[in-house]
Amino acid sequence: LHTAIRPVIAIDKDGAPIEPARINTNWRNDCGVLVRRKINITYDSWPEVPKGDKETLWNSLSVIYRYPLELYECGKEATLKTMGRCLRTFRNTLKNNFVDKDVTPFERYGFITPDDWKKFVVKASSKNFKQKSEHGKSLSKKNIFRPNLGPGGYKAKLPKWRQMEERLRLAGIPNPLEGCSERTKTWLLGRSKSTDDGQLILKSSGVEEVLQRAKELARKEKEGTFIPVCNKDQLSAALGTHEHRGRRRGVSSLAKVNEGLSGTTTCTRCEPPNKAQYRDMWKEI
Repeated sequence: LHTAIRPVIAIDKDGAPIEPARINTNWRNDCGVLVRRKINITYDSWPEVPKGDKETLWNSLSVIYRYPLELYECGKEATLKTMGRCLRTFRNTLKNNFVDKDVTPFERYGFITPDDWKKFVVKASSKNFKQKSEHGKSLSKKNIFRPNLGPGGYKAKLPKWRQMEERLRLAGIPNPLEGCSERTKTWLLGRSKSTDDGQLILKSSGVEEVLQRAKELARKEKEGTFIPVCNKDQLSAALGTHEHRGRRRGVSSLAKVNEGLSGTTTCTRCEPPNKAQYRDMWKEI
């Protein structure tokens, strides 16, 4: 856990600190450290954690990361949401690396008490826990387009990608993702590597197919034969699959449910101008 005071100069639209440099990585790491040390592993989920414990976590972090008043509430919301993900990740790590292998975590995680570990093992060995675990694994196997993002996710990569796009523009080099929506761009960039001369090295032939379909949909959108609306936007159509409930592909895990979707701001369900035309259009895609 970092101890030096770090003033937060700026946050992104999701509330995560982005300035000064490297603060986002340090903030994420410290969220994980605090959750592991202060939250009991026997809680099944983040909503079960008492509000008092969450306030203690926030107070411990905000002593180090000093948010100005106008960013305080937004920063707090993003921090607690990130901590919830950290708890889930830690419990999964304990299950996969220790419970399943019938070993104890005390050497690595000395703050876990033997009593809490016994309780966790009982829960992690229960039928209900195993069913949830198997369900999660089955869903994970369906994710055939895994990104190359690192611990910071899309959020950490976005500034680098924007700099790359600007560099290509200034050099007069065509952008290989020209015509793609912002969400489609981030999804594709997360599954590829880019060279200094603007070449995009895609992770697989499947990703290449998604790119080509996205470009075709961009052309149809200009013609008016494709209308992106809500969760049926360019990326969803290019992938050919529906969005996951409560999550959005190609955006930060901290993002609001509707972020990045075309044709919506606050609703999770909205209607296109011509529903009959829209239904027919999607049947053809």
